[in-house]
Amino acid sequence: MPASPTRRLWLVAGATAFVVALVLSTRLDQGLWSAAEAEPLRRVLGHHGVPLFDLERAPYLDVALRSLAAKWWGDPTVGMRLPGLVAVSLTVALTVAFARRGATWRDALLAGGVALALPLSGFGGTLAVGRPVGELAITAAIWLGTLEPRGSRASELARWTAIATVMVGAVAHVGLALGLVLPAITLAAVEAGRTRHRLSMGWVAIATLSGLLAWGLVANQGPGFVPALADAQDATLFLTPHLRPFATGLDDASAQLFPWLPLALAGALLPGSPRVYAVWWVVGLVAAETWGHWYGTVPMPVTVPTAILSVRGLTWLADQTHPGPLRRATTLLVVIGLLIVGKNASLAPQLFGSPLAPIDAALYPADAIGTGDQLGRSAKVAALAVFVVAGGGRLSAAMGRSARPEAIAAAAVGLLCAWQLRTTFGALLPTSTARLSPAPVAETYAARIDRYQLPRTVGRFRVHDPALAHVLPDEVITQALADRRALLRWLGSDELRTAWLPQTELAAAFAGQRARGHELSVLDDRHIGMLVVANQAVDGLADLNPLADLVSSTRPQLEHETYVRFGDAIEVVGWQIDGSLVRTRQVTITLALHVLKRVPKRLKITTRLVRGRLSRIRPYPHEPTQGHFAPKHWRRGDYVLDRMTFTVPPLEIMSGEHELEVGMRTSRHMIYDVTKPDADEPSEHGVTIGDRKGRFAVLGRVRVY
Repeated sequence: MPASPTRRLWLVAGATAFVVALVLSTRLDQGLWSAAEAEPLRRVLGHHGVPLFDLERAPYLDVALRSLAAKWWGDPTVGMRLPGLVAVSLTVALTVAFARRGATWRDALLAGGVALALPLSGFGGTLAVGRPVGELAITAAIWLGTLEPRGSRASELARWTAIATVMVGAVAHVGLALGLVLPAITLAAVEAGRTRHRLSMGWVAIATLSGLLAWGLVANQGPGFVPALADAQDATLFLTPHLRPFATGLDDASAQLFPWLPLALAGALLPGSPRVYAVWWVVGLVAAETWGHWYGTVPMPVTVPTAILSVRGLTWLADQTHPGPLRRATTLLVVIGLLIVGKNASLAPQLFGSPLAPIDAALYPADAIGTGDQLGRSAKVAALAVFVVAGGGRLSAAMGRSARPEAIAAAAVGLLCAWQLRTTFGALLPTSTARLSPAPVAETYAARIDRYQLPRTVGRFRVHDPALAHVLPDEVITQALADRRALLRWLGSDELRTAWLPQTELAAAFAGQRARGHELSVLDDRHIGMLVVANQAVDGLADLNPLADLVSSTRPQLEHETYVRFGDAIEVVGWQIDGSLVRTRQVTITLALHVLKRVPKRLKITTRLVRGRLSRIRPYPHEPTQGHFAPKHWRRGDYVLDRMTFTVPPLEIMSGEHELEVGMRTSRHMIYDVTKPDADEPSEHGVTIGDRKGRFAVLGRVRVY
């Protein structure tokens, strides 16, 4: 006997949930993200009776579910992520079920793939961040509300009881605005579609009353936690609301829905789009943005409409029966939107690298993780996929009509989902974990104790990571070091000593060790706030100290020797250029500096390429050594390498021979003069004075292509 369509739908949805859970579970055992997961872990431990203080309030139901899962699993760092894993898996399964209505199985499965590829799912399903259970409750309420009435009073009573129950759960997780207003307005749109554009006054009344109640609670909320709002007001935003302008909500949407936001917008605006998903998507974004003005970044519960509208937008572009001018204009706007989103990811990588738990830009190692480059490529791949889909008709004609435009669109969506999943789970999450979690550093150190004879006791200097206490292996003992003197005394021992310190303290520790004639090796540099250093080299382990190549007591050998003295403080004794000076290519200019006496800490160096007044490359001053080893740490007799890496501008320069000029200053009015060579005497290395005031020296001439 063949299975009914409803039974087949639930079988496919269940299989989808299983596959999604299998994919997400591969990242459950990753290290604890300090900035994002330390507080959820503290709440779970506090719920289990561990005596803790200064705990932040959170929705009780969310804490209870994570605590129950942690107790069942045994490991709290993994167990507290299980509710998110289950919730995201079921949300993706419901996405398939929603998309199957009025669409093919292929489009439904593609919508499930898009839902899984969203950062909302990737981060919410593998980390204890966001409110994935609350989004599942909202999705389930809308799903139950869209079911056709069966006529039986008992079945209808059960359905409405289930709707009320999941709405209460949604309010308990995400508050009134998102947990009740959003599903009520969406279900009002559903009823309008059933009754030929007549709004359901019941749902409209529920949405209005709950919205007014939420507004009243927000307006009169003090510094405490209100369960009906499921949050406490962000103190920083409450005192300084100008720090979060309206455009921040657009940035949050771009990060959480990357890179599908332009496609979903097109799917919502194009003619023939399902009204329910468009209303759900727009109201969800507006409600989350409004909520974010008081409570900071809020997870946007729009996984289902984003996935369905994105697939809808791409399939619409692939349909050759639609008007050509409208298709071309839509394609152009979507591609521009994707490129803008990719550029935004390059400019604010900390927002896109951790979309559900914002991290300060100064604490996010964007360059080490490569967030901007990876997400920029993803946006370009998405733009290419849109072009392929839009040109599906011509492509199928060129292939002898062996491939239909719909099949090309499906292939493009599938490949784009695979690329996004690879970027999220294969690159961003593991690399970010290594840089943002102390667990890999602590576990690696414990494993090296016996293998490389490292001491069990390690000094701990200004490492205040809240997650470290929960991931520290039993083999490792930490010794707190109060100040830099204590750190230098600890590292000044003749026996092997190790210490953990933040990257910002490396320069001071290195300078202190050099002043005392001791070494400083870096054994592990993966975590930005927790470097592993040793007072001597360790056999079998590479020295990762980046400062060892920047400063030395012997003159470095560069490609070009030179001699220029600025005042009586610094000499330039060599220079070289790595790379070709070709437009859009990256180039590094290295200067060898000889320190004659102590220099001010505000020293700035200008290294520029000049051709008359019409062409100047990098005319602005920069910090020596890019700030890694500040001038306040320099000693008399040191040789310091100053490297400046930049991209040759593509347009605003001229080709031909340019002069390499160097100048130094400590402020706008305190500028070093070139004292050697003398302007009236020829230089042995061909150095000339570049300006009338004698403040810039021309080291040589290079050709720009």
